[in-house]
Amino acid sequence: MLLKPTKLIQYSGVALIVGVSFLIVNSEKTWAQRDLFAAISYSPSKGINGISNDKASQEQAVEEAKQNCGESDCDTTWVRNGCMVLAANIDNSKNYSFGYGRTLTSAENDALQGCTDCTIIRTLCTSR
Repeated sequence: MLLKPTKLIQYSGVALIVGVSFLIVNSEKTWAQRDLFAAISYSPSKGINGISNDKASQEQAVEEAKQNCGESDCDTTWVRNGCMVLAANIDNSKNYSFGYGRTLTSAENDALQGCTDCTIIRTLCTSR
């Protein structure tokens, strides 16, 4: 059975609308489900830090945090879709710890467990 040209055009138009709608909905889902990365970089010799947040890749987050730290000895760590904390001993900047978690509180607890006489000096959470 052959379709008349007018029916073929009608069906093609409907298929196009359905296809475009499907692409729009799926692209929104992809954006909502996309991972985000953050990083903190810390220089124990200078006691300074740099951060990067909500980047599309681990590499982007780490590179930006290192640049923001600006020292050759910056120790850098990252997190995906979560929180991270830098804790350090104010009197001894070489005594420091990073903490991680799904929440800021869990990341703070993690950082403080690994560091003697430290205080939290930087917190960071991704948007997701």
